[in-house]
Amino acid sequence: MLNRLFYLPFILLCLLIGFSEQFVIYYVGLLPSEFYEVFGEKDWDAFKRHTVYSTILIVSIAFVSCFCTVHFEPVLIIHDCVLYIASSFSEQFAHSKQF
Repeated sequence: MLNRLFYLPFILLCLLIGFSEQFVIYYVGLLPSEFYEVFGEKDWDAFKRHTVYSTILIVSIAFVSCFCTVHFEPVLIIHDCVLYIASSFSEQFAHSKQF
């Protein structure tokens, strides 16, 4: 039970980051239609604003993806290794006849 409570904040943080990444990806998908609108109006100031907005969205996706890969993947790998080692030791201890 303690093990699950220990990882609850980690799981919630992963979910929050995953949802925020999907939220930003959705808005990046809307960028081309907004660019067509700006091009149709031939508004230079709106084009500059939209370019800055697009750049911020794309950089935020890169940041979130990098953050998830660099920080969370090694933690999950270590967690899996610890579980494997613990289960193999418990099996060896249970099967040995020297208690």
